[in-house]
Amino acid sequence: MCEKSSGGLSIKCQHITTDPYYQFPNLVKRVNKNVKVALSIFHNHDHHSWDESISELYLAFNSVPHTTGFSPSKGFFGP
Repeated sequence: MCEKSSGGLSIKCQHITTDPYYQFPNLVKRVNKNVKVALSIFHNHDHHSWDESISELYLAFNSVPHTTGFSPSKGFFGP
């Protein structure tokens, strides 16, 4: 998105930032999205005390089996 002026000396460019194309999905973005959804569901009435239940949500996310068939805690700590 650049334009040259009539004199050819000055160039006006608009810098646009986007995520670079990556063939595989960004797992961090997916986890962050899931945490946001879980927090909004868990605290749909009272949005001021979300930080008090972050440990329960952390335990829930690490206990659920993922696409590998194992939970993150089982993969990290073993059977």
